[in-house]
Amino acid sequence: MTESTPKSPGAADYAAVIACAVVPVAVIVWGMGSGNPYGYYVFLRVVVCFSAIVFAALGSGHKRDNLWFLFAAIGVLYNPFIPFHLARGTWLLFNAATIAAFIYGLFFWLAAVRKSRNAA
Repeated sequence: MTESTPKSPGAADYAAVIACAVVPVAVIVWGMGSGNPYGYYVFLRVVVCFSAIVFAALGSGHKRDNLWFLFAAIGVLYNPFIPFHLARGTWLLFNAATIAAFIYGLFFWLAAVRKSRNAA
């Protein structure tokens, strides 16, 4: 048997990770405005929860346990199945923190890929 080496991320991997960071940020920013119907916030929860799960999976593959834990917590907070009902001001704080987390997660993933390529 031969050992398989992990393949380095291709263009599709980059596109998927970037989309999983940019799309929820855009959806949250739009949702921070007023006048959106309730259905939009359900959509927001689905998008953010899915993206957080993807980032939690990415973070669990690295030695940064706190990163996967952060995105797992975001996934729980934004889950559409058992929603948390919080005041608008509280959601604005969580939304701002979530935006920062996705931006941090994107840059962390890109740095980890760059580091693994330089090590190879």
